[in-house]
Amino acid sequence: MKKTLCMLLVLLLTAFFCLTSAGAAEEPMESFKVTGFRVSWPESFRQTKGTLLFSDLGLANAENPVLYVSQFDYAPGDQAITLGLLMASDYPPEIIETILIRGRGEVFIPLAKHGDLYYMYLGLPADTATAVPAEYEEEFRMLLTQIPEALKNAEFFDPEAPETAFIGNTLRFESTDLDGNPVKSEDLFRQNRITLVNLWGTWCPNCEMEMADLARLHDLMQKKGCGIIGIEFESEPIAGIRERAKAFLNKYGVTYPNVLKPEYNAILNSFNMYPTSLFVDSNGRILSEAILGARIQTYIETFEFLLASEESAAPASDPAAPESAVPAAEGVFTVTVTDGTHPLPGVMIKFCNEGPEGICTIQPTDPNGQAVFSMETGKEYEIEVLMAEGYEKPAEISKTTEPGELTLVLKKAE
Repeated sequence: MKKTLCMLLVLLLTAFFCLTSAGAAEEPMESFKVTGFRVSWPESFRQTKGTLLFSDLGLANAENPVLYVSQFDYAPGDQAITLGLLMASDYPPEIIETILIRGRGEVFIPLAKHGDLYYMYLGLPADTATAVPAEYEEEFRMLLTQIPEALKNAEFFDPEAPETAFIGNTLRFESTDLDGNPVKSEDLFRQNRITLVNLWGTWCPNCEMEMADLARLHDLMQKKGCGIIGIEFESEPIAGIRERAKAFLNKYGVTYPNVLKPEYNAILNSFNMYPTSLFVDSNGRILSEAILGARIQTYIETFEFLLASEESAAPASDPAAPESAVPAAEGVFTVTVTDGTHPLPGVMIKFCNEGPEGICTIQPTDPNGQAVFSMETGKEYEIEVLMAEGYEKPAEISKTTEPGELTLVLKKAE
């Protein structure tokens, strides 16, 4: 009997320590790149009855005292309710508080200062919970309390422009097409070498202005194994959206696939200008900076640039070469670009061998500020910064004949 009790005690203690260790494990952090913070949400946020919709909206309005915003919404049914906002401003919290607080019980919490920006939280008063259905009220109150508590431990960094923040990230979503059929982004993207993802709406005059051009561009891209996918952003009942969108597209001869806006997507929700366009590869990886506004010529130039980069990076074959030929020694050269403190993604690097059979490869730096190139040992290559928005390009062109690494530190343009 004593032996049995001892064994039970050991098992209970083991279970206790396992649970304690699991509870102590760090929660994964979610990054809000265009507002400039990352945060660990409680485990309870993963198992909510209602739907959490957290949006990294980024730049609000350069003329407003609040410069950057992330929005935290909760949908206990069909309608979403904004629980709170994380705001960044170059005005101190006491000034923002006098502007925004109306004495209705709003929650206002100064959080941190990073660089020139003050971060603060503005949330709903606790008694707002009575406005949601009874079965969601307890969860609603929990969120009102735990969102600001989690944000008190957030890490803050310099906000990134949405145009460049997601280069190298993978765009994934699930939605429905205009006939109501479920679709997945990976199924759409794998049909093309390169896909132009165009965010648009029937209410958007600039979107309408470019539709006929997009239809023609899709036909051109299809000849090269590429294409366009439209994502329709609206706020009306689903049935009305589908019918209106189909009539709109038919008017301009659009035949490429179109889907409704996904219910929630951190990347897509970061853009608040329409149209916005992204180029992705067959896996959904974002290849270049986002293009804001109707800029058909920029689409064409970016597409041709990406296509040329893809083709130049493909290994060349020489069917006439004898089987006994010894291939040239190959290596890898890595270019890292920083501002002295942080990596710089989206910087266009040209890596060229100028010999008689020379070839140039151009590619943007990834989220770690790196661009990696294949090279043949012994041949001379030139490394040049082609484009670095907001930064000065180095005056000198670097050269190498051996695999290795090069770090470039760029200064902000004056």
